Order: sequence, then structure tokens, then C-alpha cells
Amino acid sequence: MSREIRIQWNKIYGGYFVTDDSGATTLPHVSDGLAVDVDAWKQYLHDHFEVHHPDDIRGGRWANGDGRSYAQEARRLEREFAREVPRGEVVVTVDPFPGVVVLRLFADYTWWPVWDGYGLTDPADFPEMSSGLRLDLETWALEVEVGEGDRAVGEPLAQRLRDELGPDFEVHY
Repeated sequence: MSREIRIQWNKIYGGYFVTDDSGATTLPHVSDGLAVDVDAWKQYLHDHFEVHHPDDIRGGRWANGDGRSYAQEARRLEREFAREVPRGEVVVTVDPFPGVVVLRLFADYTWWPVWDGYGLTDPADFPEMSSGLRLDLETWALEVEVGEGDRAVGEPLAQRLRDELGPDFEVHY
């Protein structure tokens, strides 16, 4: 059984933490190139994420819409860790969300109904989401008319999304 290590921004302490289920840990040995890329990704947050108020530990926004690039790089780094770390030893996940992320549940001409401030998200953005909710969201998106939706179905889906993603996500229907 492999161990999961997470790289995530801690809004309370204003820094990155590398943790597993037993607490703080260190990343497995990787190439110098990947280590440099991780450091550059961390610096990108410091350079482009603006906190509204120093006492607001959950708030903040991306300057010039740079959040999508940050999330895409997080997914690329995960793939690089998977390529470099021996299979079955450790799985490294990289959290692509440093602040409260506002999401909107909205049916469009697509199979996935979750949008953020930059556009349509990808299911891979939400590794903590259960496969059951993922399937229910996809089914709902394919069954409803564009921009429409039965509130009796949409509202509970939005609530399930809130519950599963936790306090770092603000979900609107």
C-alpha cells in the first residue's frame, strides 16, 4: 500500500506544508529539475496571489487571473512525481487551491457542470470528491437544459459539493 503525501498551502500559517496522514513529513527524493519546479510553483503563489487583509486567513485573489496557471502546474507536478517516484511507494498530491475558491454549479453544453472564476473546471481539480458525486454531477449536467435545472436536484448537488470539498470552497447554484 502506498503512502499519500500532500503539498498544500496552509492559510493559517501562510506557508506550504508537506504532510501525510501521520503529520508533517518530507517529500521523496526526486530529480533536481522537479525540485526546482516545485520551488518555482511555490514562488508563483507568493508573487501572484493577493491576500485581501492580513487577518483574513481564507481570503485572497489571483492577480490578473493567474489561478488557472497555478492549478495546471499543480497537476503537472503531480504527474512528474508519479513518473519519478517508484510505483506503490508514495503518491504525491499537489493542492491547486491556496484561497477560498468560488465555484458555480451550472449546466452548459458540456458533461461537467462545475465552473470557477476562470471558466469550466476539470474533475481532476477535485481529487477529494467522491466518485458518486462526480457521477451524479456528470449525469445531471447531461440531463438538464442549458442554463436551466430543477432546483430540487441542483441545490442538493451543490450542498453535497460543499460538504465534500470543505470550507476552502464556496459553492453557488
